[in-house]
Amino acid sequence: MRLHYIAGLALCLLCAAPAGAADTAVSEPMQPALTVQTSGQILPEYTILIGRNSAQTPLTASVYEKNGVLMVPLRPVAEQLGYTVAWDEEKQCAFIETNTVYMHLYPGVDMYERIGSLKTVNLNHIYQYGIGPENVEGMLYVPAKLFEAFFNDVFIEEGSLVIAPQEVYLHGAP
Repeated sequence: MRLHYIAGLALCLLCAAPAGAADTAVSEPMQPALTVQTSGQILPEYTILIGRNSAQTPLTASVYEKNGVLMVPLRPVAEQLGYTVAWDEEKQCAFIETNTVYMHLYPGVDMYERIGSLKTVNLNHIYQYGIGPENVEGMLYVPAKLFEAFFNDVFIEEGSLVIAPQEVYLHGAP
């Protein structure tokens, strides 16, 4: 089913859009300049770290807080974790995919549906975080906790917001 969906989406993008349109529809710079007034509060004291222990990579990106939810830029975080990120122009949503699950993210909609399976285990689940994805100066921000749905730990450690693959995901079950 997922393969049919991806093939259909790819065919639609190839037929309906000029080359590169999926990548240029939402331009997400790696080093954002958040100077626009948002309804959230930018937290310059947080560094985003991707990975665990000595394998952590810092991102040059801003974290902001809105309604008690920490928001991070989708594309740089997801790509650093090795995920595929694209913009679906027809549906007006972002698409994020790993090798086992995927999700559509609709700006302003606080419903995040993870879809996927692992052999015979259904991994489908709906999440809500109190806020939908938000576009801030061309960069789509999502709740940091969203990355837990993709089998990562998300926590604050010594002034950093850390997003790290779970140990079981890295090494397998004991």
